[in-house]
Amino acid sequence: MITLDRGLFKSYKLKSKKPVHKYLNDLLEVQRKLINASQIYLAKNKDKKVAKDKIKNKNKKPTSYKVGDYVLVSFPDNKLPNKLDTKWYGPMKVVKTNRSQYYLTDLVTGSTIDRHSSFLKPYIHNDKNISPFEIAMKDKLEYIVDKIISHRLVSDIAGINNKTNYEFKIRWLGYTKDDDTWLPWKEVRDLKAMDTYLQENKSFAKLIKEKVDQI
Repeated sequence: MITLDRGLFKSYKLKSKKPVHKYLNDLLEVQRKLINASQIYLAKNKDKKVAKDKIKNKNKKPTSYKVGDYVLVSFPDNKLPNKLDTKWYGPMKVVKTNRSQYYLTDLVTGSTIDRHSSFLKPYIHNDKNISPFEIAMKDKLEYIVDKIISHRLVSDIAGINNKTNYEFKIRWLGYTKDDDTWLPWKEVRDLKAMDTYLQENKSFAKLIKEKVDQI
């Protein structure tokens, strides 16, 4: 019989005679403590990083903007209107400055807001074929009626005096005539643009029995 053991391998005897299930439970407990300790360590380091970033951002000189510049605006406290929205919206145009406070015009609605520079970042416009206004409009996912161009009779079943038999050609704000859209009466009847159109076309208003003085 050939013996390969030349004293290189030492034999060990288990000091504990614990049942296997007890031994495994002890190992699981050690594992639990290690996981808990690592979580505490990671949490402390995360807090240190957040504090460090705050100090870094506090000492960071904010970007300055001039009147006429376009900027993107962040939502306060990152509270997005929708989960699918991005943190930044716009662009908006700088119309007035007061140190780190900026007054911005909404390119779509024309309204003005003021924001601290910490809520702004530069808007970089790369596509020469798309204006900042078009980007802002797409960002809002809405189209604004500029004016009503004309009307047409699409049905005379209920008579030409029935306003629901008509469609109206809409010119969208910021778009050309190539993007004009025909819409039914029910979708345009409450628009200010319809008020203007009926005032400019009193004969048509009379035809569909819409009193101009009540518009």
